[in-house]
Amino acid sequence: MSADSLGAHDFSLQPSRTFTSLLMAVYSVALLVIFMLPLGALAKSALAVLLISSLVYYGCRDAWLLLPTSHVAIRLDGDGVVLKSRDGREISARVSRDSVVTPLLTILNVSSQDRQNIHAVIIFPDSMDKERFRELRVLMKWSGDVVSQANKPHSRM
Repeated sequence: MSADSLGAHDFSLQPSRTFTSLLMAVYSVALLVIFMLPLGALAKSALAVLLISSLVYYGCRDAWLLLPTSHVAIRLDGDGVVLKSRDGREISARVSRDSVVTPLLTILNVSSQDRQNIHAVIIFPDSMDKERFRELRVLMKWSGDVVSQANKPHSRM
């Protein structure tokens, strides 16, 4: 099956509780590490504020899809992709070979047509309907060999 014969497929994204939980866990560990460092209280506080600001930004943009730049829809067409943001802008791009597809997580790495911008769209199973997530994974695995070689089955010797 060639990528050209697949046609265009649209996928809508929704906020992910799984992504939110993972962000919270990772940032909590980072905060714990900051407070264990041998730094003054002012330095620890400044780093904590920066880290919490980063958590809020990436949580709002990628996990909760609240910001105007959040990607809320994807259209796959062969090895091309169109990312639609909350503010209605569309970015035409190509799927990178280092995209990752697993049953628990799909990371869609894309580069814009002018190759100036690289975007990563992290998609968990709770980001869309279960069947749509499965369809996305199948399309990513079979559309023109665009996913990482690390995800291919190993040959048995």
